[in-house]
Amino acid sequence: MAKEDKKKDDTEDESEEGGGGKKKLIIIIAAAVVLLLIIGGAAYFFLLKPDPVEEEAIDPGLAVPVPEITQSAEIGPMVEIKEFIVNIISEEDRH
Repeated sequence: MAKEDKKKDDTEDESEEGGGGKKKLIIIIAAAVVLLLIIGGAAYFFLLKPDPVEEEAIDPGLAVPVPEITQSAEIGPMVEIKEFIVNIISEEDRH
């Protein structure tokens, strides 16, 4: 009878250890699934997200009021400038 009780105790210990091994395996698999879901979500967010619709940018210069210039506006004296040529690649003189 004592031998039978000992055998029952041994089988109960083995089944408890096996159950603990199953729990560890389930936890590892669940962690791997959660990790894959996080990686997949990040990949979707950064890579597959559609581009935002760009609104037409309004030129800020259009909102600035421009005074009207008439022919009678006082600009100042006008000087006539005659056409001239400047040679900046001359080897004769230093610049």
